[in-house]
Amino acid sequence: KNDWNAYWQSGLTTSCLSESKDEYPLAIKSFWIEQVLPHFTSKTNLIDLCSGAAGVPKLLINSQASENKIKLICTSTDYTDIERENELISGNTITYLRNCNCETLPFEDDSFDCVTSSFGIEYSNLDKTLEQIQRVLKPSGIFAAVIHTESSAIVSNSQQQIRQADYLLNEINYFELFRNNFLTKRSSKAFQKKAELKFKQALEKVKLQIILSQNTHVFKKLLEVSETIFQYSSNQSVSAIIRLINTQEKALIQNQNRMRNLITIVNDNNTLKKIEHYFRQKGYQFKFNSELINNKQCVGHGLIVKKC
Repeated sequence: KNDWNAYWQSGLTTSCLSESKDEYPLAIKSFWIEQVLPHFTSKTNLIDLCSGAAGVPKLLINSQASENKIKLICTSTDYTDIERENELISGNTITYLRNCNCETLPFEDDSFDCVTSSFGIEYSNLDKTLEQIQRVLKPSGIFAAVIHTESSAIVSNSQQQIRQADYLLNEINYFELFRNNFLTKRSSKAFQKKAELKFKQALEKVKLQIILSQNTHVFKKLLEVSETIFQYSSNQSVSAIIRLINTQEKALIQNQNRMRNLITIVNDNNTLKKIEHYFRQKGYQFKFNSELINNKQCVGHGLIVKKC
């Protein structure tokens, strides 16, 4: 929970590909706009589970705001405890509900026309969450989700990020060398020179990894941060610089924890089968059930089912 608190507090909207920043890959964006939105009526009451910063409700609202044909009443729920102000966007409302566990939703039966989730319900107790979706969804309502899959580029990206973080944290001890580089400023010049040499060697190894790696996101970001800290060093105290280094190290560890969590979830490759089996058993109609392909790469699985 703390790791995800830190992620959403950074100001990002989505949690897809790290280099995408606030943008969903086109295939995911198209799924929500072209496949899901047409199922909405003129007034749709929607709940987004594991919503983070309400990326899906905002995407749906903004994509049809100019036409103004659909009025969306959105409830954005998430297990994190970040407080957010409720929003009114182009006449559509988003109500934020923090510390909300999707296994025990605090809503009455048949409350929503649509339940959505983007890379979210996989992290929950799936059996309980699916029962809650069934309970709060109105008759003829739809459930729409994008789900992680083992073949996804997002999973591959996460695996690479884990390896990169392991390399920095454990193999070359980058942050420890970085700290020592500044801590020795008050030591003897001979000792300082040794510390600087070790750090420069580590820095060259990181630069080499950028050349050798297919996905260089973590390494590039680290070098950008390092440059920023070096610029600060001219007018800040050593203790302030060390705090900055420690903050960056903590952020990398938190990101690694999130990636490990994702991989653990995906390794349970029965997730999609469980979801499909549950809704077939309940007699739902399958409106969409396919991999989402972006630039010839899978970025997840899209699913839309209708309650009968």
